[in-house]
Amino acid sequence: MNCLSISPGEEFNQRLSDFKLYCDYLDKYNLFLHVNIRAHAQWFTTGLPFSREMRLKMNELHKEIRIRNFSFEELEEERRTLAFEIVSVFEEFSEKSDIAKF
Repeated sequence: MNCLSISPGEEFNQRLSDFKLYCDYLDKYNLFLHVNIRAHAQWFTTGLPFSREMRLKMNELHKEIRIRNFSFEELEEERRTLAFEIVSVFEEFSEKSDIAKF
């Protein structure tokens, strides 16, 4: 066994930790308004087990954003909320990866 290999659960936990840190930086530097958080979150799923299912679930979150017109403050808050919901998706699939055998 390669000493560098990690379990899918550990990989999910690392990616989740990285995504949370990324969101902290977006918040710290007031950048939520300037990024498509859903697209950026999907990049964090690349190569993970269940990544397709995760991306599909992420795409279902807040579809009405494309339709409604927001003020800048509302859009920024909406993206923060979306980031929180994406963390929940990561956590859900992280649990699945711990149970599944690859």
